Amino acid sequence: MIKKFQSIYPTKEELKEFLVNSKDLDIECFIQQWLSEGPPHAFKGDPFLFENFRIKLAKQLMINAKEITMIGSARLGYSLKPKYYGREFSSTSDLDLAIISDKLFNNCSKDNSTWMREYDSNKIKPKNTVESNFWKDNYIINSYNLKNGFIDINKIPSYRNYTTIFLIRNSIFYFTSFLCNNNDGIIFSKITIRVYKDWHYFIKQNNLNLSLLKDELIKGIKL
Repeated sequence: MIKKFQSIYPTKEELKEFLVNSKDLDIECFIQQWLSEGPPHAFKGDPFLFENFRIKLAKQLMINAKEITMIGSARLGYSLKPKYYGREFSSTSDLDLAIISDKLFNNCSKDNSTWMREYDSNKIKPKNTVESNFWKDNYIINSYNLKNGFIDINKIPSYRNYTTIFLIRNSIFYFTSFLCNNNDGIIFSKITIRVYKDWHYFIKQNNLNLSLLKDELIKGIKL
């Protein structure tokens, strides 16, 4: 029988036991309640700072604050990636934001299409070999991710004519400073943003990620 937990921040041992015994509905419940709601672990000492942060960011992006949540190691206090499961959130960790907004997703998709078109026509060119390699990879990755209902903001160049991407990237710069300079602020590496078309795709992608983690945890038990 599955052992469920009551804490909003289950330990890595509690979550491991939960996942290896979970069914599909259990994982979906976990995603909706534990990964998308409430104050993230990184802000447990000052939940108002997180709410202040996402309200201001939402106004900047002209969306509802409820459409912004935080995932990654900042959410529960440790990583859920199979390779790094249980690694604690630290000053070298990212603040991974998920924004669930059809409007923002569509605008980002349009910016991505513009970038691809200008890249294909050589209207814009990468500055160096490193950027060239990133652009080639991101061109393929973005096409795949968009079909699955999400896009990573850092995979599109921040040029002024890509208005939504430019706005989001500038907002990241501003709010990184806002959080770092706050008296009760937290120490982190950088802010990342992934925009989802809707909650269906958010749940679908996180369900996939947790299913992969579950498989790895089960393999570890059997070894």
